Amino acid sequence: PDEAEPQTIRGCDLSRARRRARLDEAGRVALSLGRGTTQSANRNAVSEDWAVQARWTSTEPVGPAALDLRMGAQVIAFPDYAVLFPVPGGRSDERYWASVEATFTEWDMAGFAPVVMIEASRTDSNVSRFDMQGVTVSFGLRSRF
Repeated sequence: PDEAEPQTIRGCDLSRARRRARLDEAGRVALSLGRGTTQSANRNAVSEDWAVQARWTSTEPVGPAALDLRMGAQVIAFPDYAVLFPVPGGRSDERYWASVEATFTEWDMAGFAPVVMIEASRTDSNVSRFDMQGVTVSFGLRSRF
């Protein structure tokens, strides 16, 4: 099903469109496109962003785990950004990410299954102090109720 969700939350306007499809035994796929704006009295916080994300979720376990794969890109523009003086053209960030989440459904105990997520991301900015890249590994438990 297609979805469109406009929202306003504390000075942020969000719009999102999503398309989902089931691939029989191969899993589910989703593609989403989002746009957001942030208004603030702090001119460095005023921004507009666009994001796209693709997602594949397994419908059957792959080995001992259910998988959720995501990748996406986001462009954020801060048109009035300043560091002592205005940055010509404003600040512009591009963020790319990919993640894999494995929920070990066959290893649940008392209704909780272990989860491991690995995410890699990179942000390129025309203001160099916002350039970053990293890898995050997290562990947790997911309720199976």
